[in-house]
Amino acid sequence: MKVFIYKIVLISTFCMIYKNVQGQVSDWSVNAANYQYSMTFTAFLSVNGTVLTSVNDKVFAFVGDEVRGVANVEYIESVDKYVTFLTVYANANNETINFKIYNSITQFVEEVEKTAIFKIDESLGSVFQAYSISNSQLNNEAIFKSFGFMEMSAISTEILSDKINIILPQNTDLTNLTPEFTTSNNSKVFVNNILQETESITKDFTRPIVYEVLSEDEVNLNEYEVSVANFVNNEPITVIISNSGSTNVNSVPISLDITFSEVVSGFQTTSLLLENAMISSLITEDDKTYKVSLIPLSQGEFSIQVPQEAVLDINNNYNEASNKISLTYDIVKPLITNVSIDEDEASWSFLIDFNEEVLNVDVFNFELAGQGSEELEILSIEKVSSMQYKLKVSGISEVLGAVSLNIKETNSITDVSGNLLVQTDIEAYFLNNKKPITITANPLTKVYGTGDPELTYVLSENLLEGETLNGSLNREEGEDVGNYVITSTLSNSKYNITFISSYLSITAKPIIITANPLTKVYGTEDPELTYVLSEDLIGNDTLNGSLRREQGEDVGMYTIQIGDLTLGDNYNILFIEDFFEIIENPTAGIDNVALSDKISLYPCPVENFLNIKIDNEKEYIEVLIYNLSGKLVKQEKNIKTRTQLAGLSTGAYVLKIIVGEEVFIKQILKK
Repeated sequence: MKVFIYKIVLISTFCMIYKNVQGQVSDWSVNAANYQYSMTFTAFLSVNGTVLTSVNDKVFAFVGDEVRGVANVEYIESVDKYVTFLTVYANANNETINFKIYNSITQFVEEVEKTAIFKIDESLGSVFQAYSISNSQLNNEAIFKSFGFMEMSAISTEILSDKINIILPQNTDLTNLTPEFTTSNNSKVFVNNILQETESITKDFTRPIVYEVLSEDEVNLNEYEVSVANFVNNEPITVIISNSGSTNVNSVPISLDITFSEVVSGFQTTSLLLENAMISSLITEDDKTYKVSLIPLSQGEFSIQVPQEAVLDINNNYNEASNKISLTYDIVKPLITNVSIDEDEASWSFLIDFNEEVLNVDVFNFELAGQGSEELEILSIEKVSSMQYKLKVSGISEVLGAVSLNIKETNSITDVSGNLLVQTDIEAYFLNNKKPITITANPLTKVYGTGDPELTYVLSENLLEGETLNGSLNREEGEDVGNYVITSTLSNSKYNITFISSYLSITAKPIIITANPLTKVYGTEDPELTYVLSEDLIGNDTLNGSLRREQGEDVGMYTIQIGDLTLGDNYNILFIEDFFEIIENPTAGIDNVALSDKISLYPCPVENFLNIKIDNEKEYIEVLIYNLSGKLVKQEKNIKTRTQLAGLSTGAYVLKIIVGEEVFIKQILKK
């Protein structure tokens, strides 16, 4: 019963308060006719941090206990915002204005600590940046704490008091970026007075965009100019040539990888420095990696390198010189050059000398043969050096006769390039009273197409007086490039002969093929590409394939290249390129022909200075020099008699001479 009575009392009390508040608010009004002056406020109302949005919500202005202004909340659709347009009246300046807020939802009147000073005809606030009237303290900060872009990691971000500078990774599309940002507590972000929400609006940042941050109390509005740019790399390009295989090779072509640190343009076969090698192919693996295949021109060392300033990246940075890869091309099989005996009372060993470093030498590669080899056994083999091994044999046989050290046909001995050992049988030790002697064949060489030299040998010691050797040295049949084993039928019944074989090497015949320079008129068919040989071919040998030229049909110079022209393995071709020139029609060339009679160039080829002689020596000329890739490498103006070429590398260049209104084009060769 008591609880019920309490509830009735509570409800009655609330109703009385509600009626009192309603009655109080309805009594607050102002008669503008009683006052001479006014000032206006465009304001928003906030209660406990929440903006009031009901048209029944009101704000009252007081001077002391006297009501001086009343306004309701209004919705402004153009900016999606709730504000009040409050007019305050007075008869004098500098009166203190107090505010009260009526919350129509709670039916309470909220006290406001904030005050204002009356100023005649003054207007405070705007629809965009309204004057704040709140019963609690609102945040007055208006700053960006962070600024970035969705799914994007910036290289650098700089937030200043009025600017934000952001650097994004190279080649980022700046036209389609979605900002993500954080700001001071409860502040708002605008662009052109349009509210911005983080991670919601995609924008084009190719030009700076001005963002505005409005504080919670709308007192402070700070502008930030947001500038976004792509990272520009000004570092030189690095280049690495890598080889996954051995530096000693015996098969071609040899494949290498070339990797640039940046995407480059203009990389081609002519961008590479080669020694004793030619390029068979250059393939693009991806935007930074290339695979090049090399063919050595002859046996021995060959190398490849990318020189400095061979290519450019999108930022016009040149490359640094790459590492230089040096390899060795070796197709000559290794040989045993000498076998000697090292013995004591209990055992003896073969000392085996090779003509070069060898690999995979073990006891399973050798076997003993001959009448004197019975009851003998190979015990072990020891590496003395990279070119000498010691093969230990068990106790001395009591059987008279020769002992031969044979290389098994299935042996695995190779040089560092993988060439298998030349098969050799050596009579290396005797157990009778014949005098031992070693005959070593001399290695010989001849060029393909020439006659055999005389096969010669060296004796380990002189024969006894009056003694001679019967038989001769011979070699394997064949006239193509390759190595042919020298064999022996030399004999003498008084000697135990150990024969050390060698080989006759037939090397490729060098020949020079020179392209003939050709010219055609623009728009006509190409003439046949021709060449000249430095000498006749051997026998019935013929050239296969044909020359080719650089693609293009515009007026200009095009390099004539070797194409697929080949003579096979028996020749080493040195190809000398020339140029295929496409010229304008005869009418267009009249001025140039006339000018050619007025200008002479010498010397040719040129080493340091190119002399230029013209009929009118008083007239100044302009000289432009291009490499065969079309790149301008030198330009001089206002010269008369000569230009310096000492800084240019060896090769062909195109010279463009401008004399007044006339232009002369000429190819020159730099030594």
